[in-house]
Amino acid sequence: MAKMKNFVDATYDNQNVYLIINNQNEAIMIDASNATRRAIEYIKQKKITLKALFITHGHIDHYDGLDNVLKEYPDLKIYIQKIDLRLLSQHKVDDETGAILGPGINYPLTNIVALIGDTVVEEIGYHIEVFHIPGHTAGTQMLRIKALNLVTTGASLMPDKTSPGYTGVMCNDNYFITELRRITNLDAKWHVLPGHNKPFRMAHALAEKVITVEENE
Repeated sequence: MAKMKNFVDATYDNQNVYLIINNQNEAIMIDASNATRRAIEYIKQKKITLKALFITHGHIDHYDGLDNVLKEYPDLKIYIQKIDLRLLSQHKVDDETGAILGPGINYPLTNIVALIGDTVVEEIGYHIEVFHIPGHTAGTQMLRIKALNLVTTGASLMPDKTSPGYTGVMCNDNYFITELRRITNLDAKWHVLPGHNKPFRMAHALAEKVITVEENE
């Protein structure tokens, strides 16, 4: 049975790095914050073969740990929407002083797969549907793996309300809930992997009325 493992970077508002691991001990990684250090330790410990990385969007908190990955897997296939490629050139900035600390990525990007819009890719034996949903960034993408009843959002959706979430017109909870409805019909069977804070089951979010069908009609 396939399994999911997540690793949390608390320095970036609980940003998640996910591993989806198949029965052959092959995995894809979703996003690459500084939690990649622990993810890579886990990969090595469990002798997992990492096949690809999906970057949900080009904000630096979602790739700040990419150097950790590229150091170990320099030829790893990296999926990102083409329009967000330019964001990978961002520099790290000290949160307190505002000083520029250096480039976000130092290792060469040798195997980028620049996606354009909605598509389907095959990795670790699964059809992975990619939905391009510009708004949070121009190249924000959500993933759906029907065989696992699994979707990702890239940004925050918090059924436990541990964080205020995004409040911008194009990147608040309602925006992503609208997109979730489009690709899941808000069916209770789905597991939702947000970019920040805890993964949750749609059934729980509906039962707790954190996500309601009515608000999207």
